[in-house]
Amino acid sequence: MLYHLFTWLHQHILDVYDKDLPLRVFKYLSLRAALAAITAMVISIALGPWLIRKLYALKIGQPIRKDECPPLHALHRNKEGTPTMGGVLIVAAMVLPTLLWADVLGPFVLLAVGATLWLGALGAVDDYLKIRHRNSTGLRKRTKLAWQVLLGLTVGATLVAMPAPKRELSTTRPQLLNELTGSVPPQTTGVAAPAPDVRTVLKEHNIRGYPRTLFLPFYRWPIAMIGAFYILFAVLVITGSSNAVNLTDGLDGLAIGCSIAVALVYIVISYVSGNFLLSDYLNIEFINGSGELVIFLSSMVGAGLGFLWFNAHPAQIFMGDTGSLALGGAIGTVALVVKKEFLLLIAGGIFVIEAASVILQVAYFKWKRERLFRMAPLHHHFEMCGWSETKVTVRLWISGTIFALLSLASLKLQ
Repeated sequence: MLYHLFTWLHQHILDVYDKDLPLRVFKYLSLRAALAAITAMVISIALGPWLIRKLYALKIGQPIRKDECPPLHALHRNKEGTPTMGGVLIVAAMVLPTLLWADVLGPFVLLAVGATLWLGALGAVDDYLKIRHRNSTGLRKRTKLAWQVLLGLTVGATLVAMPAPKRELSTTRPQLLNELTGSVPPQTTGVAAPAPDVRTVLKEHNIRGYPRTLFLPFYRWPIAMIGAFYILFAVLVITGSSNAVNLTDGLDGLAIGCSIAVALVYIVISYVSGNFLLSDYLNIEFINGSGELVIFLSSMVGAGLGFLWFNAHPAQIFMGDTGSLALGGAIGTVALVVKKEFLLLIAGGIFVIEAASVILQVAYFKWKRERLFRMAPLHHHFEMCGWSETKVTVRLWISGTIFALLSLASLKLQ
């Protein structure tokens, strides 16, 4: 909203008063991203104490069930009653700055915001049922999965239905056209031949079948064109990412810290994907409009840092499913938009490992009738091995940072 307001004011003042004020700086992604992150952090830190008091007053506290794992209950019983559903703060601090500083008329921002709100609402219902009925486990797994699948179908169908984004037509530099055509215009009788028409060249070099193509990290070329099956692939990405973050949310600061690392990776990718020259230089798909997702992801980083202020050990508030499902869904949606779905397996390596530990635990128990880990997800296994909660969290943060750096290396090594 502020982006459109400042853009209109700049043009209006320029047309009416013939004065060029500094308002044009709000067109730059870097400035708006910084402002979005700061706005989100301020919202989180400013509203955090009020929300904590409100949740205490409403008795919306985290239940710790002893019957699920008595040893874990002994470690975490002091957390019982800590306010949960703090994901409301994360979602609000993500969405509001995005609407303020992003170009909401673009094709992708509202899609990411909608996915965040969708899964945030689903998680809120799940958290509420767990609190209202102390012996309840919340929504039935099939019900929760059904809503996640429905979102995945919606996001996938929306992307497939979108026309392939066109490359920017703002440049007519001869060297750029030469790079696109792969040749230098021939010289005849000492006079340069007319340069190719910009629109024709850019149309011929438009991205290949967006969004139905699949790309692998560290490999330049698309590996498959899956057509309408991309919708089902989107379902897999959305449900997988949202549930993986949800499973990781078990220790103070763990899920939000890892989410910040992944968001930082996709800030870089979204910026590069939305920049014609950078995407061409790095041999990745140019996706016109994806740059605005930098604002959305910067809001996620700011909201995450503000929430971590209260969620660091010992936590004053938990995000609950409200926050974990929303964060996972937001990351998955961005990965789909920028065509870096498989890179999420690296960037979100901690989420993948945590989810895989649960799958392996269940499968191994059904096969051998014994446990592979002392407890799943994996962070609880480390606790059962005697690691302190802060040590587990910080070591997984370090591992998540390494995964993030490795995923960024893929941008050049392809």
